Amino acid sequence: MVGKKSGKALLREEGLERTDNNMDLSTWPQVNMINQKNYYTEYLKRDDQILPLRLQQEERRNRMTTNAKDRDRALAQFKPGEMPVPDIEMDLDDDVGLDEGNGLVGQDALGSKIIVIHPGSQNLRIGLASDALPRTVPMVIARRSPINESEEDGGEPRPKRLKLDNDRLMEPEKMFGDEFASQYATMCTDLKVHMRSHKRRVLPNSKELIVNYNKRTPPETISEHNDPLRIDWTEIPSDPRKAPAFVTGKDALRIPDSSNPKYKIFWPLRQGWYNEHDYDEKRVLYDDIAVIIEEAIRTQLNIPRKKDWMQYGCVFVVPDLYERRYVTQILRMLLRDFGFARVCFIQESLAATFGAGYTSACVVDIGAQKTSVCCVEEGMCLENSRINLKYGGADVTETFIKMMLFDHFPYSGINLNRRYDFLLAEEIKIKFCTLNEGDISPQPADFHLRASGQPTRKYFFKTYDEILLAPQGYFRPSIFDHSWKLRDRRRIIDRSRDLYDGSPNDPTSTAQSAIIAMTAPPPPQNTVAINGNGDGPDGMAMSTPVRQLPNPLQRFSEQERISHSAIGTPAPDDDDTPAPQGEGETSGMKNELDPSLRDDVLPIAPLDVAILTSIVHGARSDDRKTRDFLGGIMVIGGGSQVPGFYTYLEERLKESRPGFAKDVMIGTPPRELDPQGVVWKGGSVFGKLRQTNDSWINKIEHDRLGARVLAYKLMWACCRHSSGQLAISCFACPRSPSDGPPTLNITSKTQPVPYKTSEYLVRYFCASCGASIYMYVPESGDMEVCSGVLEGEGMEEVLRFKQHIFVEDSGDGGMSAWVEGPRWKGWGEKSEVFEMPGVKKASEKPKGVEKEGGGERRLQAHCHCRGVEFYVTPPDEEDQGSSSVANDNKNESSHSQTSNNEKWWLRASNTKYLAGLCACNSCRLATGFDLQAWAFVPKPHIRQLDGKEVDFKMGTLKTYSHSPGTCRDFCGKCGATVFWRCEGRKGDVIDISAGLLDAAEGARAEEWLEWRTKVSFEECAANKALVAKVAEGLKKWGE
Repeated sequence: MVGKKSGKALLREEGLERTDNNMDLSTWPQVNMINQKNYYTEYLKRDDQILPLRLQQEERRNRMTTNAKDRDRALAQFKPGEMPVPDIEMDLDDDVGLDEGNGLVGQDALGSKIIVIHPGSQNLRIGLASDALPRTVPMVIARRSPINESEEDGGEPRPKRLKLDNDRLMEPEKMFGDEFASQYATMCTDLKVHMRSHKRRVLPNSKELIVNYNKRTPPETISEHNDPLRIDWTEIPSDPRKAPAFVTGKDALRIPDSSNPKYKIFWPLRQGWYNEHDYDEKRVLYDDIAVIIEEAIRTQLNIPRKKDWMQYGCVFVVPDLYERRYVTQILRMLLRDFGFARVCFIQESLAATFGAGYTSACVVDIGAQKTSVCCVEEGMCLENSRINLKYGGADVTETFIKMMLFDHFPYSGINLNRRYDFLLAEEIKIKFCTLNEGDISPQPADFHLRASGQPTRKYFFKTYDEILLAPQGYFRPSIFDHSWKLRDRRRIIDRSRDLYDGSPNDPTSTAQSAIIAMTAPPPPQNTVAINGNGDGPDGMAMSTPVRQLPNPLQRFSEQERISHSAIGTPAPDDDDTPAPQGEGETSGMKNELDPSLRDDVLPIAPLDVAILTSIVHGARSDDRKTRDFLGGIMVIGGGSQVPGFYTYLEERLKESRPGFAKDVMIGTPPRELDPQGVVWKGGSVFGKLRQTNDSWINKIEHDRLGARVLAYKLMWACCRHSSGQLAISCFACPRSPSDGPPTLNITSKTQPVPYKTSEYLVRYFCASCGASIYMYVPESGDMEVCSGVLEGEGMEEVLRFKQHIFVEDSGDGGMSAWVEGPRWKGWGEKSEVFEMPGVKKASEKPKGVEKEGGGERRLQAHCHCRGVEFYVTPPDEEDQGSSSVANDNKNESSHSQTSNNEKWWLRASNTKYLAGLCACNSCRLATGFDLQAWAFVPKPHIRQLDGKEVDFKMGTLKTYSHSPGTCRDFCGKCGATVFWRCEGRKGDVIDISAGLLDAAEGARAEEWLEWRTKVSFEECAANKALVAKVAEGLKKWGE
């Protein structure tokens, strides 16, 4: 019997069953509810609604109120016959309460309440800003553990020795492997050849002499009471219950290895990174950093009570190439855990220039485990010049011990994992290592081995070339042991990622990308070819740096052909984009460095190559800057404290670039200032500057904004360079932050490309033509649509001009000079009003010609990401014979016909170029804005940074051809409009998007351009009301 079917079954058969498939019931775009808060108010639209700025204004008002009350109280207590109360004007930049009761005045009083902290991989430098020198504390903590660090891994010593099958050590010449023996022998041979070429005496059997002496010389035992320099070891109570849970600083390194209970040494920072190998939880790692700094403040600065710390500010020094998680965690620790009143950050290289008094320098900081190189110019670290190498003085120490053991060092049992051996190795390196070839000869030496519970032993030995070859490892880093430096990297702490698109957002630089590209193995496609020739992977990896090392050096010569390699035109570091490769590529985006390489490939390169690479990316082919940086190399850090290091480095740089030999100069730190403390000293100077008050972050700002407050303390660029326009026009679509990024119904195959203009704004543009489409503000959720992409009737009724914002960024007012309306310096009606400067007449000639580097003047131009950079030269006599098929100033459009004999692109007695606005449909749709500003310049006057004529395949430039014979060029990275060109122009005149120009006088560049007082193709405008308003204002401006 067949059962009766249910109603649902019948509906299912007929196809009428209702199902929930998460699909919208209509394809019509759904309109979300308006965010009332942002629509009816001006929330986050005014400068005074940005929390850091508002709190600063409130603080000033409170100070003024307090000062007025104090004065009124003093006047009320004033008696006849007494001296009147002086009328003292309060400095609003001074700090309240910093000089009360300490007897100090001026900058000393300000610095007495500021703590400057500079942590390193091996040492922590800390002190008050009013102190002359910092206190140095080892960045180490010892915690109770079942075993100590020397007993880990079965007691394997460091440096690691090879053993035979019966666990017996191999001979000293073989115990470190064939690779080390081969490199060491090569370095010895090269040193002999170099010394002979410089007429220095070289004994043929020097090695045999020191080996035989070291083999047969026994140590001498000295009783403890006869040792005047015996060490006071840290005493640990025999009762484990009374033993401290941890010990920090120097006391931690003086704990006997045989103590009961046992302690294990932890270094929270290694190679400038978090030490993830020795920790299983990041919470413990963060706690150890906090404990070390906290104990240093208590013991070294004598501020034991934590409740007193709220009266202090803190200047914290961070690496040039910092990690965002590190900075945000430190900020949270200083404000929440330590309770400091305020905190500010400064980069190491910038602090070094403050400490040494340099305005422009290439700072080389050689630390214990990392070496950083960065070019600093006028108080700014040049982002693309930053390099962080993962070797330092500790690698020299270990290599020096390996070389001494190779030559039968008498103390063969030395183990750098033992605390007393670690301190002994550092002492021997500092005492004997040098880079002066005149000191190379068999020299007798001795040292004392002091271990807890053992009598002092005095060893005698001889040294030869080991004392020079070990520090030469800075220039041959392959001799160092790098096998363990990437161990457990990113095991417990992941890289920082952008909340919007999930991409890594740690700062990087093109110089660092170039170093990584030198070190990284070749791409997979090259592996087949190389293996086909019989070379293995190891040989391939070793040959890669050698093949690419000449690249940074070649960039120094303008006569040499520039290779578009990993060190070509840099792109922005905030989007992790390296320089473009290959002249045949239309976009440098194909050469983006895989973010994983920054964690999987160790940045290692010879020091001289790293310095030249940094200068290449910092100077950006500017000959004057190149010479300035080469003549201002400042070497600091404890790793550089090797006799003869400055001279040796200078000779290496001169040999690398003989054409710049007379410009190379290694600067030393100021007299009586320890190179290891220059960075800390710069932090103390920075903390006492009253002009840096905008950099301070207080607890209220951090509690309300969290790590986002760091973004509010940074300057961000305006829209001109990101769009190429003189001004942009947008209308707002208020939304809520919870709505997330806008989702559009895209009918074409090409998806919009996002570009993060700043921490606040993401702009989307077309990947094919570069047209700007809309902008998204993640913080408020608002969406701003570019007005040029809209079409339809009645646009004048929907879109009305309201105001000019961020006019101050233009310098001269930009396009706001041609459109009447409110002009605000910032974003919002409550920000300050921008006062327009005096307007020049259109026919006024430029005042004089400023020379740059002894040559002709230049007008620099670049897009926002700097993937496209070039410069313009002034008109000259050669332009008189040029001709074109473009328009004269009298004609209607910017692309119509005119006489072939007229120099239509020249104005003001042939001293300026013509510029004008275009409202044609082609420009509007290709840029995304109603008006496009063009400057008309012949192609021979448009030069790349290397001085060569412009190449339309340079950098990140992409080309879009919208009609036969015409091309539009835009940046494939940030979408900025760059050029318009056509094949019919006989004079090779190119239209340059005027928003890219960086003129000293302002956005309109009136020292270079004369603006046409009429809008081309005004009749084609989509938003006729706006274009008509601009045309009317432009006509009045010209009159």
